[in-house]
Amino acid sequence: MDLGNLLKESESVGFRKEELEAVLQKWQKETGLKLSKDKRLKVSTLVREAYARCINGLYGDDLKLLKKMTGTEPPEDLVQEKYDRFARNFRVYYLLELKKITGIEPNLSREAVREGYSKLFREGAHWRNINGWVKILKDIQEATGIKPLKESIQEAYSSLIVHRGFKEVKELREATGIEPLEEVVQEGYITLIKGQLTFLKANFEYLSKLQEVTGINPSEATMQKVYATCIEWGRINELRELQKATGIKPSKKIYRTLPDSL
Repeated sequence: MDLGNLLKESESVGFRKEELEAVLQKWQKETGLKLSKDKRLKVSTLVREAYARCINGLYGDDLKLLKKMTGTEPPEDLVQEKYDRFARNFRVYYLLELKKITGIEPNLSREAVREGYSKLFREGAHWRNINGWVKILKDIQEATGIKPLKESIQEAYSSLIVHRGFKEVKELREATGIEPLEEVVQEGYITLIKGQLTFLKANFEYLSKLQEVTGINPSEATMQKVYATCIEWGRINELRELQKATGIKPSKKIYRTLPDSL
């Protein structure tokens, strides 16, 4: 079996060390040269493909063997391309593993890392173990030295609030030092309350939790929007409950639409 056939094997497994070593030793014996000095395109292309296979699969042992038997180093362009993909998909642990097995420092653009942050913030809040991605955020900052954009962090707050990740809102504040904007929190109140109004029995306990982690209370404007929805959806009891919880009265315009005085 030659190296070309080895490369055709399933990408889900690494090379068989004994076979790869035997092929490389045979080439060296026949040519008297290490493959790094062999100018034949076929051989250099196969070695590059072999490195690509090791890099894509993070096959550390196979990559070390290739380096030893060929006297070459992993192609930096392939490694940097993989770093870029990992960064854009917030795969920080894979990035660090690739750095470990290749010894090549990542040369990442801010654009790539921040794209990864944005994707992390969009997708992370949907995870059941939401706190996991807050740790990933810290790891990315430590590994790259690049911080997320403030706009991306506000997107994260928005997602966390909607998915009731109040503990994680606090963790995100501590990790970034950036506070959620007033408008983000107010929109969160509206979304949470409207979500509860779709249930037969609404539960507004989330309001106090959001107040606690952000220090921001529902505004007059926010509650008037919510009260208007209560009237439109026929949820008068819930309107009364919300008034009691927030201390904010419906406007005169809304009062006139109520069947009973509050």
